[in-house]
Amino acid sequence: MEPETIKILLLEDDEGEVDELTTTAERLGEEKNIQTDFIVFPSLTAEVYEKLVKEHFDFLVVDLSLSGDDADHFSWKDFIDIVFKKFHIPIIINSWNQDPNIPEENSLVKLFNRSNSAEEILNYIFNVYKTGITKVFWRNWPINSTLTDLIYRGELPDIQKWISDWTTIFNSEESLARYILSHLESRLSNNYKNFHTEEVYLKVKTEEIGNDQSIKLKTWRIIKQIGTDQLYVIINPACDIANGKFVNIICLHIDPLAEVFNDQDFIGNINDYLNNQSNNKKEKIEKYIKGKTGDFSIILPKTSLCEGGCINFKKIKSLDHSQISQTTPPLLLWYEAVCDIAPLFVKDIISKFSSYYARQWTPDYKDVFYFKSFL
Repeated sequence: MEPETIKILLLEDDEGEVDELTTTAERLGEEKNIQTDFIVFPSLTAEVYEKLVKEHFDFLVVDLSLSGDDADHFSWKDFIDIVFKKFHIPIIINSWNQDPNIPEENSLVKLFNRSNSAEEILNYIFNVYKTGITKVFWRNWPINSTLTDLIYRGELPDIQKWISDWTTIFNSEESLARYILSHLESRLSNNYKNFHTEEVYLKVKTEEIGNDQSIKLKTWRIIKQIGTDQLYVIINPACDIANGKFVNIICLHIDPLAEVFNDQDFIGNINDYLNNQSNNKKEKIEKYIKGKTGDFSIILPKTSLCEGGCINFKKIKSLDHSQISQTTPPLLLWYEAVCDIAPLFVKDIISKFSSYYARQWTPDYKDVFYFKSFL
């Protein structure tokens, strides 16, 4: 199989460090069947920006102690911001000089210093590349290429309709963005198998959390009572919350997974399955889960954002107006926001919740009379 190539823009003036990174990348790449293509600049100049605009890079590795024509009157924060916002390239900062103004570590920014070995840095780069995130943000795949395909196929709206309907009180930019995102989601969600559990939740936007930790009300937001580990999910209709037409906030109780699934044989079966992927063990696990959840609950997986649990349809909690601020928009007090459930996964919860409360009682026939019907 042909090796893939990782293209790295390296801003480094220490030749020893450059040699260490390139030789280590070559050695590790042979083991992992990955090639690395380093483009090296010893200083920050206009040519660096030109390269970023004209070529695709998977990673930027930068030493913050660099000088250069632009470094002298351009802060590193400005440069990192440009790369972060315009090019969406994962950034590795490898420097003794850790500028307090640069962004904190996140999905696209990783901080190393000179005490970290070249092998640690390259292993991190290979592991991130393996996830496919650099291809997701690449201007040719898959988001931008899908969007381009939609445009050329004529599946996006006729802009004339938005022009003719434009008014100063209607935000057509938001409307177009939603329309395009709906098309993208439809295209990228054709395969409903092999979703990662991390896709279930969305991180709460910073602007939706008040200085006093009060949080914006939102349907399908998972919340936690301050001072406890108890999770709830808000289920009021979104239109009621948006228009302020609610009396109380209605929540469903989320039972901890460890409380619901505490059978040691079940835990043992999971460990066995993770080791050998046995179909027999998989069937036992799925049968046990189904028996535990029944028709009155649905599982939320454990991820980096949320401890997960079982949404229990039998346990409904009502939060009254004493727990809601009188501001506009109203904020929820004494609770913290954990995350939001992604829309793609909400449909199944609504369906099962509705089915549970739409059940109808059916008379139980006397058996001898009922059985005679089949004679």
